[in-house]
Amino acid sequence: MYCRFIDYTGGNGGDITGKWQEMKLTDGHGTDILDYSFRKEWGRVDEHHWSEDHLIASTAVLAGEIMLISGAEIARIEGTIHYILGCCHGRNAQTMVFSTGIFVSLDSPDGEALTLVRRVEARSTNLNRIYRVNEVSRKLCGGLMSPKEAYRELEEIKDSCQYKRELKALSYAFIAVFFGVVLGGSPADCLGAAVIGGILGLVVYAISGLGFNDFCVNGLGAFTIGIAALAMNRWILTGASNDVVIISAIMPLLPGVIFTTAVRDTLNGDYSSGAARMLEAVVTALAVAAGVGAGMALFHQMAGGGGIW
Repeated sequence: MYCRFIDYTGGNGGDITGKWQEMKLTDGHGTDILDYSFRKEWGRVDEHHWSEDHLIASTAVLAGEIMLISGAEIARIEGTIHYILGCCHGRNAQTMVFSTGIFVSLDSPDGEALTLVRRVEARSTNLNRIYRVNEVSRKLCGGLMSPKEAYRELEEIKDSCQYKRELKALSYAFIAVFFGVVLGGSPADCLGAAVIGGILGLVVYAISGLGFNDFCVNGLGAFTIGIAALAMNRWILTGASNDVVIISAIMPLLPGVIFTTAVRDTLNGDYSSGAARMLEAVVTALAVAAGVGAGMALFHQMAGGGGIW
């Protein structure tokens, strides 16, 4: 049995953007036993050759994936998927969403079944993406957008970058400043929080691009806060409060949204996802606490008693 791959791009399997390709599975005598033609556009399989039900189901799964990555609660994700699958008239739709995966199945009276599974590994908090996905689902269910248009719009939402990484790094400084004000810090405390928050943003910006997981990113960021805050208090802003500066600076790392979503999932009866997200929040908080503690301990060991500092 042989697999023959035919490229209609005129090249040698190079750029296939917008070009037709064909895959044939043949036996030893050259007889075709499988003929599957498809077109790739920007690295994706072209949705033009899907059935209507397949397109709608893929649109629903993509919408759920974006919402799950962006931090939406499970009940909201399943509701959005069900609304979109409602466009498949006469078919029974079943959906199951966990914190790391989505399962969608469509059944029809003739016995034909369509099942899609999507593994979700990314984690973030992006309420704007959740809002945009809800807008697309409303337009699709209201007849204001075709399934094909909805699928392409969702792909754009998934690939969009609302803020540049540099701006995100700068936002750490502003978040720390405002929390310093909320905690009743002095001007020196707020200034110190801004500086440490800016350093944290640079560290997160640097190490997040190296492929580290969230535990390592939060732990290393908190470790930097512990050392930098004590060093600044000793040699630069001697009148600043270490407590206010450190607490204000670590606020961007704390899993407040994750914890809230975990509670909402639990109250909605999604105990597995609620427990998983609660565990994620606990692990994140432990990483931050351990990082700050390790940084402070290392500073005191090195600076105390005439160390290498």
